[in-house]
Amino acid sequence: MHVLAALVLASCGGANSTGPVAVVTTSGTGSVPASAPTPSPTPTPAASPTPTSTGFVQPSAVTPIASNFDTAPFLVPGAHNPVPSAKPDNVGAFRFICTAGQLNYDDPILYPGVKGGSMHLHQWYGNTEGNANSTYASLRTSGESTCSNKLNRSAYWVPALMNAAGKVIVPDYMMIYYKRLPDGDPECLRESDKGCVALPTGLRIVSGYDMMRMGEAQPENATYSHRCITDGKPQIERATLAEAIADCGGAGQIMSAINFGACWNGQLDSADHRSHVTQAKYIGQSYPQCPSTHPYIIPQLRQQLAYTIQQSDGDVWFSSDHMNGMKMAGGSTFHADYIEAWDPPTRAKWEQLCIGQLLNCSDGEIGDGTMLKRGNLTYLAAQRLVDAPAR
Repeated sequence: MHVLAALVLASCGGANSTGPVAVVTTSGTGSVPASAPTPSPTPTPAASPTPTSTGFVQPSAVTPIASNFDTAPFLVPGAHNPVPSAKPDNVGAFRFICTAGQLNYDDPILYPGVKGGSMHLHQWYGNTEGNANSTYASLRTSGESTCSNKLNRSAYWVPALMNAAGKVIVPDYMMIYYKRLPDGDPECLRESDKGCVALPTGLRIVSGYDMMRMGEAQPENATYSHRCITDGKPQIERATLAEAIADCGGAGQIMSAINFGACWNGQLDSADHRSHVTQAKYIGQSYPQCPSTHPYIIPQLRQQLAYTIQQSDGDVWFSSDHMNGMKMAGGSTFHADYIEAWDPPTRAKWEQLCIGQLLNCSDGEIGDGTMLKRGNLTYLAAQRLVDAPAR
C-alpha cells in the first residue's frame, strides 16, 4: 500500500476556524508500509532564547503520575527525520495516528461515574479502558492504547458515526496533533499575558457543539468541519456530512476535524468543561490574542477522523445528531472530549523538541531520533460496519 500524507499546520491560537486538514490517500489493503529506521540527530537547543513565559505552576488538583511499566521498549528508532517547520508556519507540531477503540455510552467528563449516562453512543480512541469512571489517575495506571502505544494513555472520544440502518461506521483512522509557538518566540508574550506553557497535566476539556443547548445556534462552538479527502474530489470544509459526501460524489473517504482552544485560564476543568480554554481572536491587530482571562498559550489539540462512506449507507449522521426527539443535520452537532494522560517524560520530550524547537514531527517522532512504537496500525477499518452495543 502507498500512503501519502500532506500535513499542513495552522497558526497557533487563530480564530475559530478549524484550519487546514491533513489529506491522506490510500490504496491496497490499508496496512502501513515498513521502512528502515534512520535515526535523526538530537536537535541543538537554541542559545539564550527570548523569554517565552512569565512563569507557570501546574495546578495542584493533579500531580503527574509516572508510568507503572518499563517505558524503554515503547520508543524505537525513528523512521524519518523531523524537519523544521517551514514558513509561513510558525508553530512546532507533534503528530501521530490512532485506530478505533471501544464503543459505549459513557462520558466521564459530563456524567462521571454514571455507566451509560450519555444519551448518545461514543467512539473512543486512545486508552482502551476509558469509561464512565475514568480519571487522570485511572488512565495513567491502567489500559493499553490505540494511539501507537500506552505511553499515551490519554482518552479521546467523539459521537459514533451511524448509517441509515443504524449501523456504526468505524473510523478508518484518527490523526491527532498538538501545536504551539516554539520556545523563545516573542509572539508568546505578545499574543498572551503570560506566554507559552506546557500542556497541563490532567487537562479535561470538550470542544464543538454543546449538547446541553441542542437546537440552538452556536457559532462560538463551530470548531469543527467535514470534508471529502478522496483523490480528485473537491476538498472543501463543510458544516454538514451531506455536503462533504456530495463533494465525494456520494461515496468516498471523508474527514471530520475539530480544534481545541489554545488560550488557557490556569484551571484543569470548568463548570461547562469548555470555558477554561478558548480561542485567540483578531481584535483589530495583525496577530491573534488571548483574552486577559486566559493568559497562557498551551499546545493546541486537533483531532481528525477519517471514514469510508458507501452509497448503501444512505443518510449518515453522528449519534448526537438524533437525540431528544430532534433530528439535526448529520454532522451539525459534532464535538469531542479529551482527558490528558501522557507518560510525563515522553510528553516533556516532544514538547521540548518538536514544539519547543519548531520541528514538524509526524508519525509519532518525538524529535530526538526516536518515535512511538506503533501497534497494529492501518489506514482502512478492518471492519467498516459494526452493530451498536446495547445500552
